[in-house]
Amino acid sequence: MAEQIKEAAIELFFHNSFPATSIRDIASACGVTPGALYNHYSSKDELLYVIVNQSIVALSSELDAIRAQGVKNSTDELYKFIYAYTKFHTLNPHASLVANTYFEFLTEDYRNRVHKERVRFRKVFEDVIAKGVDEGYFELAPIGNKQSVRRVTIAMVDMVRVAEWYKPELGYDPSEIADFYASLALRMVNAKRKKSSRKVVASLS
Repeated sequence: MAEQIKEAAIELFFHNSFPATSIRDIASACGVTPGALYNHYSSKDELLYVIVNQSIVALSSELDAIRAQGVKNSTDELYKFIYAYTKFHTLNPHASLVANTYFEFLTEDYRNRVHKERVRFRKVFEDVIAKGVDEGYFELAPIGNKQSVRRVTIAMVDMVRVAEWYKPELGYDPSEIADFYASLALRMVNAKRKKSSRKVVASLS
């Protein structure tokens, strides 16, 4: 029942928005009373937090699995990470859009937890890019008088949140979309399959 409630909430938040959806609306969609819903979630706020947090946990698990299987180098690692991140959004478009759009509506405690997890998740990509630059696999375009791993990471992670436009009924193959964005990410860092003879020091500013 907890999973059924969560899935109903995702659809209602997606179609009607989080602020416009009430606990009574969610309970009605599940065919239960509000009291029965409270046996699983203490509030609409907790329900949104679970949706947001589960998305982050699921994505983090996918990245851990990729590393456990092994990667050839930074180029291979970044490609697989962006591929998995993009495909997750295409396979879970409603949950992804709800998580990315409405987390700011969470109460302060939940919002702070989510913020820390989002920063930690982004840092995984930042570390891969920084390592790739340091080892000579990536070369970043300068921003001002320096290179910025962090700014490139933010741009890249924001870029692949395709749930903002993706709809299954459009007929696009999720694997092709994932490959397109992963390939685009490699172009953003001028990725190479072999180490460059010239080592470039990364700046995290």
